[in-house]
Amino acid sequence: MKLETYLKKNGMTDASFAAQVSLSQSQVSRIKRGISWPTRDVLERITMATGGTVTANDFLSAAPAKRSVQGETAA
Repeated sequence: MKLETYLKKNGMTDASFAAQVSLSQSQVSRIKRGISWPTRDVLERITMATGGTVTANDFLSAAPAKRSVQGETAA
C-alpha cells in the first residue's frame, strides 16, 4: 500500500505520522509524494509503524528518476 493511501485510510496527517517515525513533516510529505527516497532505516521505521502495511516494495513503482535520500545526514 502506498504511504499516502495508508495515511488517508487511517485519518493521519503527515505531522502525526512523522512523529511516529522520527522524521519531520516535510520529510514525510516528500517521501509520500515520491520526491525523496527513504533510507533503509526510515523504510524499516515506516514498515514497523504501519504494521507491515507499507513496505519498501511500495515505494519502487513510484520511484522518481531524480531524488534525494531522506534520513541521511549531509556530509
